[in-house]
Amino acid sequence: MAAAQVRATLGIDLGTGSTKAVLVDGGGRVVAECGAAHAASAEVDTRAWWRSVLRAVRGVLRQAGPAVEVAGVGLTGQMHGVVLVDRSLRPLAPAITWADTRSADTVAEVASLAEPYAPALANPVVAGMPAVTLRWFNVHRPRELCGAFLVLQPKDWLGARLTGVPVTDPTDASATLLWDFGTARWHAGFLGALGIDAALLPSVAASDAVRGGLVASAARALGLPAGLPVTVGRGDTAAALVGSGAAGAPEYAQLSVGTGAQICRVVHAMRPDPTRRTHLYCGPGQAQWYAMAATLSAGLSLEWVRRLFGVSWPRLYGEAFACSPGADGVVFLPYVAGERTPYLDPGLTAAWRGLRLGHGRPQLLRAALEGSAFALREAWDALVAAGHGASGFVLAGGGTLDPRWRQLLADVLQRPLAVTPYGAGSARGAALSAGVALRWFDDVLTAAATAGTPHPVAEPGRHDYAVPLARFRAFASGTQRVTVSGRGSRSAGGSPR
Repeated sequence: MAAAQVRATLGIDLGTGSTKAVLVDGGGRVVAECGAAHAASAEVDTRAWWRSVLRAVRGVLRQAGPAVEVAGVGLTGQMHGVVLVDRSLRPLAPAITWADTRSADTVAEVASLAEPYAPALANPVVAGMPAVTLRWFNVHRPRELCGAFLVLQPKDWLGARLTGVPVTDPTDASATLLWDFGTARWHAGFLGALGIDAALLPSVAASDAVRGGLVASAARALGLPAGLPVTVGRGDTAAALVGSGAAGAPEYAQLSVGTGAQICRVVHAMRPDPTRRTHLYCGPGQAQWYAMAATLSAGLSLEWVRRLFGVSWPRLYGEAFACSPGADGVVFLPYVAGERTPYLDPGLTAAWRGLRLGHGRPQLLRAALEGSAFALREAWDALVAAGHGASGFVLAGGGTLDPRWRQLLADVLQRPLAVTPYGAGSARGAALSAGVALRWFDDVLTAAATAGTPHPVAEPGRHDYAVPLARFRAFASGTQRVTVSGRGSRSAGGSPR
């Protein structure tokens, strides 16, 4: 076998609809990347996750070939999940993801219980958060919860599968609604109010610490040497802030469009939103937090529209952008699974409004894209109102590749969009975390700086969306609420390209 020419770290991102794997060298350059899809559902068999991890990792190793030596593994993954495991760290039931809304009827009760602890929790109470999901388990599936040894986040389930060590990190822990921002540990008082045993929650370690060595069985399955160091890792949004470079670029907010969409701004003071419309989580670096506005109305709604009309992504974009801005008066309310920022209402429903006899599929497709962009604008306005504005956005995630879609977003958000050379932001951030653990970088911000200076890809001002946005807001403010059933959402869709 030829001697290895490049040492690299492997980053694995266990996302909502796919797993991405990248190899990153000591200079931060992406050597190879590969993705593998899995079902994007509200309730997921973790064996499907494991199969996609195997396909992604084996694929990236094939691409790289024997010239690349893997020196360590970094992890990231979708946030807000609930994976109940036994003492052998095997799942007791399918994982519950952030897209699940079965706990919607529990939100009011949890919000009431949270009120005395609101300043320390620093976040709104919404369906899909682990605190709400676990309260739902207490009521509806108490045997499963009582039989669990630990409750893990998706990336931490994967970390336990790879190393046998079940720990989490502050970025994922702070996004559970069970974290005390005042003491930087699990909130004992709120856990008691919810009736959740604090022993169910794993210990919390630094994101760039080594979780453990790759166990032999996982090493054989992946095609890697046993004993490789595996880091604790970060939640996917925090990892993307590292991978895209936004963690060290204060003039930018990060815009990530995938199954859901998030706008994040790194901040250096723990200042929760007094309106509780936006989120605040532990950031990627020391003494960092990030403020976040999150919508469900991105790939989730656009994939639903795409499947409804039976069109490919290229055809969806082609037909939609052949139609004039404003979609000839058609408005799409993209709330197929309710909405988070700014409404925090899982009962919101989707609809096309303003339909007339002369309208056809192009207008409906154009309205779907515009509606998703308008939902992001409402989320952005909430973040600005909370004091977290920015001069532009750096893009992360795979849902903003089409240049026409980028231009639409820039026009609606009224801010320039920029990119770095690396598209797989979260997976790259995970690989860089392993580089920090190996002392290739002084710290995570030094690693983030390898993304380079973002370069602009879309400037606002090509089209004026003031009138269509006002029309959207008029319809959205009167959106019909419905009662969400106990079963909740069962499908999470995919992401735009």
